[in-house]
Amino acid sequence: MNDQELSIEMRVLRAMRGILTRVAREAAVSPGGRSPLSRQTITDIREGLILISAREKELNKDRGVEMTSRPKMGKKNKSSVKVMLDAGVNMNERDRDKSQ
Repeated sequence: MNDQELSIEMRVLRAMRGILTRVAREAAVSPGGRSPLSRQTITDIREGLILISAREKELNKDRGVEMTSRPKMGKKNKSSVKVMLDAGVNMNERDRDKSQ
């Protein structure tokens, strides 16, 4: 497999992973709710993502590329931390440093 074919395959895998995860995210329901997706569809999405991941690992191994990245969950901002002061006032760490 040449570099151009590999690039196309990697792009297809990345696109399909994105599509499947977006469908799962958009179809997610709150606890106790009923999913609009059938059990079989949910299983198929899960198995498809497993196959995509396995093929990406194979391609990266053949190219000598190590997969070290991890998925990021949610959109939480990790740059600020709330600190409870004795007076019961919340202040983030950055503002606390400025006040000292």
